[in-house]
Amino acid sequence: MRLWPRTLSVRLALMFALVSALILGSIGFYLYQSLQREIAWRDDQALLGRLERMQALLDDSKSIDALRSRPQLYENMLGNRDSLLWIIDDVGQRLIEITPSLLPLPEVRPAPQATLGDSVGRESLRLAWLDINRGERRLTLIAGKLLSEREQMLAAYRLKLWLALIVGAVLAFVLGWLVSQRSSKQASPEPDTAVARRCCGHAGSGKSGPRPSKAPPSTALVSRETGTACSST
Repeated sequence: MRLWPRTLSVRLALMFALVSALILGSIGFYLYQSLQREIAWRDDQALLGRLERMQALLDDSKSIDALRSRPQLYENMLGNRDSLLWIIDDVGQRLIEITPSLLPLPEVRPAPQATLGDSVGRESLRLAWLDINRGERRLTLIAGKLLSEREQMLAAYRLKLWLALIVGAVLAFVLGWLVSQRSSKQASPEPDTAVARRCCGHAGSGKSGPRPSKAPPSTALVSRETGTACSST
């Protein structure tokens, strides 16, 4: 059983579809990676901005208790259910906590500067945290974002890319087959009547001599190039 088809038009169509699939796949992979990096950069900048916002609110408030009494100041900047916020002290006590998904407090290492990282647990999180000194207390600000929305969006984008790749490969196969069929019809040779004429003329010519008393039977000559039969008597 031969896997590679014998028909030249089908071979050309398959090669054309393969090349098109490779080109479309490369472009799709580049676009997917670019989109993924852009979304990750945007989320990181949003997390860092929340840390700066919370640090500014702490600097403007008289105490952490006064800030806790006005939760609308920091709840408004979250905006959706996939954003998280913690402010903890140096003993691990949660002073402010906003976790719509009721996730446990992630473990982070000390960070005198704003730090970004991932927390893989029950759900994937992207975190940004910062240690600050507030009087005699050291506070840790943690801003987080659930990655489920990002993963769903990227999964839908991957599905669209696969569908576009399959449709593009099928269209390339059909187009390649049509072009090869048309080219093969145009390149097919027509019957060469000149060869047939030369063949028949050669059969009818010869040296003159006495004719036999009985006419010989007709001799048929067939041109190999055209398949045209010529006869002489």
